Amino acid sequence: MKNFRTLLAVCFLAMTTAVSAQVAKTVDTNGWQGVRLSYNNYTLDERGIEYDAIPGFEFGFVKAFSISQIHPLFLEAGASFVYTTGDLFSEDGLDLSLSMFSLNVPFNVGYKVALGDNISLFPYAGLSLKGHLSGDMEMSYYGESETANIFDEDEMGDDGVFKRFQIGWQIGATLNIDKFNVGLSYGTDFMEISKNVDTKTFKVSLGINF
Repeated sequence: MKNFRTLLAVCFLAMTTAVSAQVAKTVDTNGWQGVRLSYNNYTLDERGIEYDAIPGFEFGFVKAFSISQIHPLFLEAGASFVYTTGDLFSEDGLDLSLSMFSLNVPFNVGYKVALGDNISLFPYAGLSLKGHLSGDMEMSYYGESETANIFDEDEMGDDGVFKRFQIGWQIGATLNIDKFNVGLSYGTDFMEISKNVDTKTFKVSLGINF
């Protein structure tokens, strides 16, 4: 929640700067494209159970299109592969871990704020489509382990089986310095990944435009 409040403050500051100051004399409506490498802090939130956040590693491509001729408004879309893996729960001899491959397709609308020569900030908000391609849940109890396919209802049960598809939302901001950039974003999903289990992600990204 602290990360979420910090990100909101950054986005609000960027929007205020865009309205109150005109650093650049001309409006830049040129789009961009590039690659992004991200580290994700992925959390499963189940009622009555506190899981640990686990890391995710994401690599993808983005392309931005101008949607206004007089304002630096852009639609940024892309696609990326995400590998999420780590220990969800460890207590009293019981260990629970998750490994999952996913495809993420985001659509963001944002305002490019010029901060100086070749420096800009791009705060945005948008939706994302997520398709989970494969995944396993491993449960270990005092050295005895068992692995289940998270999308197999016979192995996970009616309440525990994961969904293949989710829709979510995100907000964030990207700082561009010449062709390089760094970004932060936070998002949650409208659809549960399994019964009574919500998901959220805090992401740090590095990228290059070309």
